[in-house]
Amino acid sequence: MKKLLFAGLCIFALCAMSVAADDDDNNAFHATLKGINETPGPVATAATGSFDATLSADGTTLSYTVTYTNLNAPVTQSHIHYGLSKETGGVMVFLCQTAAAPAPATDLGVATCPAGVTGTVTGTITVANLIGPNGQGITPGVDFDKFLNALRTGASYANVHSTRSPGGEVRGPPQGLQMPGDRLELRRKPGLLAVMKRFLLRMPRLAFPELLRLRLQVRDHLSNRSFLHAPPSSRLPALPGNSPHFTSKCRRHPIQSGRIPGVS
Repeated sequence: MKKLLFAGLCIFALCAMSVAADDDDNNAFHATLKGINETPGPVATAATGSFDATLSADGTTLSYTVTYTNLNAPVTQSHIHYGLSKETGGVMVFLCQTAAAPAPATDLGVATCPAGVTGTVTGTITVANLIGPNGQGITPGVDFDKFLNALRTGASYANVHSTRSPGGEVRGPPQGLQMPGDRLELRRKPGLLAVMKRFLLRMPRLAFPELLRLRLQVRDHLSNRSFLHAPPSSRLPALPGNSPHFTSKCRRHPIQSGRIPGVS
């Protein structure tokens, strides 16, 4: 039994590492933007927004769409920041700009935010659009891998700013999405998770052969039509409580000595 449990733990650890590796390969992202997510305190607003992005196959270009609806005041700018939930972090990239809040002169090609309180904007991000934050360890125009890692690990948030809430009116952390092609690949290669599932399904049979036999007896009992009309005392098969093999295997199991807890 100890060997089986040890093997199960080993498989579980390997599966965890496999899942973590898959998370690092997320190339599609989504965020729901809300005022309650803002910091240092929530913003009371009926506004909502979204951020959706997809990374190119070569990993050099992030194509995105940002929407915002019913802001409390006209939009000024939108960014992706480097920071955890309920923290304020520096700007990594501009998503859109306005004349009142322009992107740095070195950041060329930034889209213009649709004027007003509702809008949709699309654009692309490359390493050339990365503006920092240098003080948080992300070198402008260089550390695109760190930018992608922040998106994949929950260390970033998309933010839409307005004239009434210059620190941000709606924000949300991008979450990695699994693409349809990735799901097909997982079907072709089930990997360790499927192996672990099969192993765990077999464990009761390997560790408790008498319990398996008991389950089969109960199933056969239920399949007998006369069972429904039998006296309650005879609706359960006799338990092998006097079997030395059963007792040794199930000493710590609640089914002992022919008695099931809760059944009189």
